Amino acid sequence: MSDQATLAEWREERALARAKRLEREFQQSITRFLIDPERASRRNGRRVDLSRKAFRGEDLSDGNLAGFVLHHADFRDATMDRADLTGAILDGAAMPGGSGAPT
Repeated sequence: MSDQATLAEWREERALARAKRLEREFQQSITRFLIDPERASRRNGRRVDLSRKAFRGEDLSDGNLAGFVLHHADFRDATMDRADLTGAILDGAAMPGGSGAPT
């Protein structure tokens, strides 16, 4: 394989890795926005549906997930200290410390 082909592959791999990192950062920003306790009062009782969302490894500490629809959401390895889950629908969710995976 030529050096140019190797360089092109390396650049493509770097571009893909950067895109994945940016996508992850974007998803984390959306999650922080949605669970922000300050914004919770503006929801006026409207439910946020995040069914089947993967929250693996995310920090949801102090987040307001009250009333969220979280069917089969994946919370494994997430930090949820003091998160408000009042009225949240968690059917089939995989919780931190649990061994089950969402189906």
